Amino acid sequence: MTENYGTSADVLIVEDERALADLYTEWLADTYSVRAAYEGEQAIGELEEAVDIVLLDRGLPDIPDDEILDHIRKRDVDCRVVMVTAVEPGLDSIDLEFDDYLIKPVDDEDLRTTVERMEQLATYDDLLQELYQCLVTRSVLLEKDDIEITDHESYSDLQDRIETLQDQIEVTSETFDTGAFEAAFRDLKEPHSHD
Repeated sequence: MTENYGTSADVLIVEDERALADLYTEWLADTYSVRAAYEGEQAIGELEEAVDIVLLDRGLPDIPDDEILDHIRKRDVDCRVVMVTAVEPGLDSIDLEFDDYLIKPVDDEDLRTTVERMEQLATYDDLLQELYQCLVTRSVLLEKDDIEITDHESYSDLQDRIETLQDQIEVTSETFDTGAFEAAFRDLKEPHSHD
């Protein structure tokens, strides 16, 4: 069963096969805010709106997938990208910036699990970023010699936030230690031998 982590993620499905895009939408719509783009130009327009996860088909007829990926990165769209395609990954995939790669046919469970994992990774990244900012703030404050900062209520609140973030990061990272997560990344751990 897919859990909804925090607020519902905004998912953009970019797929030129309308029936497939509509099927993916149906699979995800009960948990996520989902919209579909049936061509690259439409996808670029949709990227102007908030989006957390993009499910991107390779081989769109109007715009190459690498141009859509470039648009996402150049416009600094803060989202996870999952390639969902019938195209087997090859050396041309090395320069593509994506977070996961699903090979069609994809079933309901694979798609939902992958979107959930992308949402977990985004949450983890956000927590790490906030923790880093809090640690830098604490470090800067501790360098000040002219005030007794550690006795101040704001400093105590900062310390509490750091501890809370560390706990949240630990809990979130534990989800990555599950068998499902390890199975999803098993192939990334060891290179395959090509006999």
